[in-house]
Amino acid sequence: KYYLKDRLDSKQALNSLVQNQLDGNVRLRSSASQLSEHQAQYISSNGKYDFIGKLTNPNNNFSVAFTYCFVDGQTDLACAQGFILPEEVKYFLSLGNSLKQSPNSIRMELRDIMWSRIDLHRYPDWKNFAASRLNFSVADETIKTADNSGISEKVGLSVLEFTITNNTAYSYWELPLNIIITEGSSIVAANKYTIPQFRTGQKRSVKLVFPERLSGSARATIIPDINLNRDDIYMKIE
Repeated sequence: KYYLKDRLDSKQALNSLVQNQLDGNVRLRSSASQLSEHQAQYISSNGKYDFIGKLTNPNNNFSVAFTYCFVDGQTDLACAQGFILPEEVKYFLSLGNSLKQSPNSIRMELRDIMWSRIDLHRYPDWKNFAASRLNFSVADETIKTADNSGISEKVGLSVLEFTITNNTAYSYWELPLNIIITEGSSIVAANKYTIPQFRTGQKRSVKLVFPERLSGSARATIIPDINLNRDDIYMKIE
């Protein structure tokens, strides 16, 4: 009897804890402005599909974690974990997906959304905090089209080359990057790249191959995708 009562008490305590967390998340969500979702799109190349979504977080004191899914009708095509920082405009990518047929149209759905209010004792000025940790400069950006990439004109591969410098005072175990290629106002290609052990003051050269046949008017936007809410992103000073 005592054993059964202990189990019931433990279950009730766990249920109460979960409910309190859910109630707290609802209260936070009600005090924040909702995320703005932009139209998702897909790009097809060599039988593979890249999905691209975009969100805007208008809040200067909330970050958000969630599951995001690219959906066609009632079918989930790809899902992953994501986050967005305060006042961030951010792309979400799912690359190289194999599908039996082309989607009719896609949208990006957010699920299991968890709101987190910025701790003002820890981050009294989030904007300056973020700026000091996201101070990376990109230079020597060159897109070589299929005609002059030096790889193969027949298969239509294009090449993006650039350098990136860590101007922050911090060394990172890794720096994930989202790369968006546009021609005019249209997104024509996307990619991801991760720079390992990116130390303060370092400059790295990056070379990425794209399966798309890009034109001479193509331009690249290179965006760090690092979660500043985590402490384990930094390398320890030796």
